[in-house]
Amino acid sequence: MTLGRPDYFGCLRLQLDAFLRAVETGAPLPVPAADGLRAELVALAALKSLETGHEVPTPEETGPT
Repeated sequence: MTLGRPDYFGCLRLQLDAFLRAVETGAPLPVPAADGLRAELVALAALKSLETGHEVPTPEETGPT
């Protein structure tokens, strides 16, 4: 299954490149780690919802992780 537009994975590549560049150079991360974790949890909830056909709560609905 592919989510998003045809260039979806190109966007992910740009995000990964920005993260790796920040780690390599010691520059600030382009996105705070907490935001990255939340985005990952939301994406996993969306995938689980697609797989099961049921609503899956997002992190702010289930409380702190």
